Amino acid sequence: HTLLALPYVIINVGAGLKSYDMTQEHAACILGATRLRAFFDVTLPQIRFSIIAAAMFAFAVSLDEAVVSIFISGGDSATLTKRMFSSLRSEIDPVIAVVATLMTLLSIVMLAVSLIAQRSNKRGGAA
Repeated sequence: HTLLALPYVIINVGAGLKSYDMTQEHAACILGATRLRAFFDVTLPQIRFSIIAAAMFAFAVSLDEAVVSIFISGGDSATLTKRMFSSLRSEIDPVIAVVATLMTLLSIVMLAVSLIAQRSNKRGGAA
């Protein structure tokens, strides 16, 4: 799952880093911050939306890959998507519809929270 989601993470975080100005981190280091402190206090807040978007894409891609889960899991361990896929093949269970609905709602809530945070960040920066 990591290898499948890694391109989405690299593209999103890379796009966030392209618009990032490195001189701000250098200024923080000149003013006495360590590299780690400068990263957490200066860089991370500026690219946080890229990281959140990357995490959401990675989650969605990983959740969607039921076939990969079937091939790589074995024994007693199984992902939610593998159990849902296997259950759909063997029986019709309304629990699967409920879980699918909850997963869809979770995705919508995550998107809404991200949009609200982005909107409040734009308002806070403009004031």
